Amino acid sequence: AYGAAIHHASERNYRAALDMLGPTSEKYPQHPWIGALHAELELATGQGEAAIARYKALEEANPGNLMIVYHAAEAYLELGMADQAKRELRYYLRRNPENYSLYRLLANTNIELGMLAEAHQAKAEFHALLGDYQTAVSILKLALREAGDEGYLKTSIQARLIEVEEKLRLQQSIRNG
Repeated sequence: AYGAAIHHASERNYRAALDMLGPTSEKYPQHPWIGALHAELELATGQGEAAIARYKALEEANPGNLMIVYHAAEAYLELGMADQAKRELRYYLRRNPENYSLYRLLANTNIELGMLAEAHQAKAEFHALLGDYQTAVSILKLALREAGDEGYLKTSIQARLIEVEEKLRLQQSIRNG
């Protein structure tokens, strides 16, 4: 049923996919992949509240499952709930600071909220985690310009810029022998 539901969804036949997945989802309500697909199909059929409720139940049943966190945050964004998406992402990033995909989604969330300095900061973290310190430094400099007079934000960006510049120097010295 799961495979058939994916097939229907790939053909944009979301209602048939949801009907096909329903019994399997009822049998395995806490299974992360089945539940996430069910929630995605609910979103696609205009059942946003049901999708959010399903993601919350999945997060409770599968604490720390970053696939669920990622898709739940995407759902919040799709439903115009960027504040909630940001809260979720920041909560999980404090516990999983090495998860670069969550930083990319946080950057998009901050853009939705009109928080450009924070968006640049999150995008820089994404690049730093991938070891692309040159790009991270450039983006942090943009973030610094966007921060304007926001004291705490500006200070945190400056501190991170110093750290990443040091990592870049070390990376360059290793490459240059």
